[in-house]
Amino acid sequence: MSKDLRSLLESGLSDLGLTFDEVQVKKLLQYSDLILKWNKTYNLTAIKTSEEVIVKHLLDSLSVCKILQKLAENGNKKVLDVGCGAGLPSLPCSMFSPDLSFTLVDSVGKKIMFVTQVCTLLGLKHVFPKHERIEDEPRSNKFSVITSRAFTSLENFVELTRDLLEEDGRWLALKAKLEKNEISAIPDDIEIEEILDLKVPFLNETRCIVILKKKIFE
Repeated sequence: MSKDLRSLLESGLSDLGLTFDEVQVKKLLQYSDLILKWNKTYNLTAIKTSEEVIVKHLLDSLSVCKILQKLAENGNKKVLDVGCGAGLPSLPCSMFSPDLSFTLVDSVGKKIMFVTQVCTLLGLKHVFPKHERIEDEPRSNKFSVITSRAFTSLENFVELTRDLLEEDGRWLALKAKLEKNEISAIPDDIEIEEILDLKVPFLNETRCIVILKKKIFE
């Protein structure tokens, strides 16, 4: 791994206000290498260079890390990542959140094979990859945060997972663009708590995070 890539990553982490050590940097760089290595066979992402992986995948995911940590701390500390793909955003965030439990679900077997391999190689024992459709996740399992990154519309996201969220839990949706008709389609018993613009280091593209919760009816 070149010195320039390490500097790019460390500078981005500092810009995000994340405290990091050598172990975390090494794991993130290993993860970046694994994405590109597996991508040659499994087509995990359209991104082809290390620089793009660091900015558009790692730093993009980590831009929500502090928010995710804060929301999860208010519940049972269990996070569900729906349609996790190559493990984004939860794998990068898990490296900064050893006290949280991450369940990563995807219906595509090759993607879960990749995530499982990453967890084994990097020793991420608090991350649990599952090859399944989200509809098949046992409804007895409850999560304090349910997150997704470009998975589906907000409406489908909350409908598919509403029975898996703690009553006082939060949905966390990462979006490149949020249309008004997507907001208007949200079910009546769900409300948007906050929409936050995200600034991803070295990325001149629009990003936002949508935080949703169940309405409380008196």
